[in-house]
Amino acid sequence: MKTKLKRSLYIVIGGLILGAICVLMILIINMRLSKEIEISTKSQDRIIKRCVEKLIDEDPVVRLQGVDMAVGFKDDSLIPYLKNLLRDADIRVRIKAALVLGRWGDRTGIPVLKELLSADDLELRLNATLALSQLGDKSGQSILIDLLKNNDPKIRKRAVQVLEMFIKITGDVSLVSHLQDLLTDQDPAIREVVSEAIKEIKDPHAHQHKKEE
Repeated sequence: MKTKLKRSLYIVIGGLILGAICVLMILIINMRLSKEIEISTKSQDRIIKRCVEKLIDEDPVVRLQGVDMAVGFKDDSLIPYLKNLLRDADIRVRIKAALVLGRWGDRTGIPVLKELLSADDLELRLNATLALSQLGDKSGQSILIDLLKNNDPKIRKRAVQVLEMFIKITGDVSLVSHLQDLLTDQDPAIREVVSEAIKEIKDPHAHQHKKEE
């Protein structure tokens, strides 16, 4: 009887000790997790602070770097700084800030990009067109179609390249017909670029297949 009682007592004590060890281990794990979360939060706060410093820097190149950093952090604290950059003196900064805001669901930058569709600089118009297309806005579509008819073969070629990207971004394959019109272009270089563009649109891996061959 005493032996059974002792065994029962040992089992109870052992169970209590085991339970205490488990509780202690859980507490230790929770403490470590809390520290890791705290370190991670502090690290992210430092990165966001560094990002803000770049966004308000005097150098436009540094501001561009700040916008690139912001892409990785959808943090509400960065939105006011990005909105300020929509009036930036550097057009590249304005375009990129509008694009990041748009990807975050903030449409504030859309009018800024639309204004650039009438810029004198061709590349600015094209960049604004692509930026808008990435935000689901096809406002620059007519610009590309008009440029395909330009008398300058260099401009036609550039329009083909950008329209190819535009179609891939928007998924609007109906625009391929405008490229097909240039398959009879008088410039053989244009015909070649158009042919390659159509292949790429129909089969995005066509270029890779060609390399493997």
